[in-house]
Amino acid sequence: MRKPVPATGLKKVLEAFSKGLMTVLKPMQIIGNFVFLTVAYVFGVGLSSLFYRLGPGRRAKTESEQVESYWSDVPPAPRDRDAWLRPF
Repeated sequence: MRKPVPATGLKKVLEAFSKGLMTVLKPMQIIGNFVFLTVAYVFGVGLSSLFYRLGPGRRAKTESEQVESYWSDVPPAPRDRDAWLRPF
């Protein structure tokens, strides 16, 4: 079955209507996405980080709770100031 083809005059009117809708709706879509993503970021990231900072997750571990490591701090080798500023 073939789809009915609209008349050329009607086709031009529908194309103009579609173009007009895109001109009006595209900025609304951009604004809506901006508002939605801003709200999602504030509630998702902002509140969760705030709850983490204020809640028990922020509490520092005591020395007995810390995991022991084989790493030790090594003092940096003494070098001239120019040697530190030159990468190679």
